[in-house]
Amino acid sequence: LQALLNLIIRKQISKDEIRINFVGGISIQDPELSKILEHEDINNIVNIIPRVSYQEVSRYQMESDLLLLIQPDLPLQVPRKLYEYLAFLKPILAITEPMSATANLITNNEFGLVVQNEVSDIEDALIALYQRWKGGALEDLKVEKCEPFHNNELALRLRDIFYKI
Repeated sequence: LQALLNLIIRKQISKDEIRINFVGGISIQDPELSKILEHEDINNIVNIIPRVSYQEVSRYQMESDLLLLIQPDLPLQVPRKLYEYLAFLKPILAITEPMSATANLITNNEFGLVVQNEVSDIEDALIALYQRWKGGALEDLKVEKCEPFHNNELALRLRDIFYKI
């Protein structure tokens, strides 16, 4: 959010063209984060939405142009949320370590951009994604790249491994 606020203040991203929805009921106990959320240039574009049904979460994801995945400090874990995101075929901005399992999966399959949890890196990614979106070049993911990561495909691969064992 600090990166986004910086870009809005510098007028590199228009606050009239961006909306961010955090869905799932997060609690904010960080005074710095509260300060950012209360800033006049960002307070009307960030929505913190309480827990909602799976169907409603799916609707938010389907209507999004970009999905955010925050996965710092867990280099060996690929979160289940990443696999869920792939079903919506939306590009992903992942904030994670560049050599993590999550980063490798996203980068190797062209599912989006991976950045470290550093404000300057996130600014660069947001500018690049915003410019692609403005130019109509922020494309959905390719179905054939995502299909191998769907539950049924993964279950079949696991079944085959069990048979071989």
